[in-house]
Amino acid sequence: MTIKINLKNYTKLFTNRAASDICKVELIIHQLDISSNGRQCDTDYVELPDKSRLCGKVPFQKRVYRYSPSSDYLIIQFISDDYNERGMIGFWIEVKQVRHSCDHKTTQNGI
Repeated sequence: MTIKINLKNYTKLFTNRAASDICKVELIIHQLDISSNGRQCDTDYVELPDKSRLCGKVPFQKRVYRYSPSSDYLIIQFISDDYNERGMIGFWIEVKQVRHSCDHKTTQNGI
């Protein structure tokens, strides 16, 4: 399952695990250009599942996150002070759930 999110259709996203063989989510940050307020990321930012924040101009990158064994969702959210600065493009992030991404441990007997 792939979800494309951008500034127009998104404030908070819960990525629900779509199948039991999905344990990882790949975030593809195609574009991110939002207010940075001196790189503090305290007024406008995208908060990732690990609670890290992205703001300012961020180059193309991929990040991988794991679902917790006790949870079937990850949260990504956009926080803003609602002040629109001219020249800021916004963001485009793609979220892909990775099938067959769970590490299956075997016992000593291989079962």
